[in-house]
Amino acid sequence: DEIHNSTFFFFQAEDGIRDFCLSRGLGDVYKRQLHGLCTYGIITRAAYDNFCDENPTHIRTVQSRFTSHVFPGETLHIKFWRQGTNLLIFSASTKERGKEVIVGNIQLNFNEAKAKL
Repeated sequence: DEIHNSTFFFFQAEDGIRDFCLSRGLGDVYKRQLHGLCTYGIITRAAYDNFCDENPTHIRTVQSRFTSHVFPGETLHIKFWRQGTNLLIFSASTKERGKEVIVGNIQLNFNEAKAKL
């Protein structure tokens, strides 16, 4: 098994999301949380940077489960375990709270010419 670590610091600028959410009765929950799609994208980008030889077709599928939220200003620590040629297992936690926030796997595509997207 091959293990890789990546660390990212999140920053989110004020962008008017809070006012929009207040009008829907959601308070400032969206202002305080980093959206899951962003976290998901950071994980995928870290896998691409470390394992895909600058070829996006090497990522076939990404499956994950969110276990907690990430607040802006927190540092995300990502661990990858490579199993075989085409499978990455990952886990990410926040440095500040030490809480796991997402787990999953990424199927890589080194045997075929193109990934099915």
